[in-house]
Order: sequence, then structure tokens, then C-alpha cells
Amino acid sequence: METSTGELKELLNVLVEVRRNAGLRQIDVAQALKISQPAVSEFESGNNVPRIDTLQKYAQAVGANVYFTVEAPDSITQENGQPA
Repeated sequence: METSTGELKELLNVLVEVRRNAGLRQIDVAQALKISQPAVSEFESGNNVPRIDTLQKYAQAVGANVYFTVEAPDSITQENGQPA
């Protein structure tokens, strides 16, 4: 996943806020994801970049959804919008 550090940090900050507003602790999310609490702490703090599927599972565990948009560069699309 190619993204800027700022965008990832912003996403993680929103997910942490949702977790806190839901009254959930890191250990609650860790148990739901079947990972350790330190692993949750590591990616919440941005020290470890989580995989996309982990972000989606985390979001689901805290009652949120994460959607990703993929945009092809203009150089690989034809005039009709179809992939070259």
C-alpha cells in the first residue's frame, strides 16, 4: 500500500478516536483480532504499518468501516476509460 505517512497517521488517529468513543480498550480490539495488545499499540502509534486486511478488521472491531479507492494513472487508461 503506497500512501503518505501523514495519510496513514490520520487514518489511524480516526480509528483510535472511534475505538475510544466506543469505550473499547486496546486489549478489547486485540482479542477481537486475535493479536496481542502490544501489536495494536504498535500500529495505533504508527510504529508498525498494519496490512490492509488488519486495518479493515480493526475498523470492524471498533464499529467503523474503511474503504479504499484505487485510481489508475492516466498513462494506463485509454480514451474510453478502459485499461490499456
